Amino acid sequence: MKNKIVNIPQVESKAKTHSVILMEDGSYQVQSGTTRNTYTVVVDPVIRCNCKWGQYTKSGIPTACSHSQAVVAEIASQSGYKAKARSEEAPLSSLKRKVLPHGNGVVFTLRLA
Repeated sequence: MKNKIVNIPQVESKAKTHSVILMEDGSYQVQSGTTRNTYTVVVDPVIRCNCKWGQYTKSGIPTACSHSQAVVAEIASQSGYKAKARSEEAPLSSLKRKVLPHGNGVVFTLRLA
């Protein structure tokens, strides 16, 4: 698969440095914890970000950049869950957790916080 994220733990660590704000229109404003640049992430119908990575992901395919991962973690947290990014190729059946496909080779596992 083209545009597949292979350094998932590093991207997830980077996502944890971002700040996420829910906007009135239902989109999310994400400020990068490293550059302080601001990106817009929409979640409906699929999660998309307007960052460089998102621009190179085909329309209709979810974006799994650090900004969208930060939004997934925020939504999960608001619902009482903790999200963990994993490779879609990782063995997941033994985890006994909810699995949320995300795109770009990434899935999230959800567990109660």
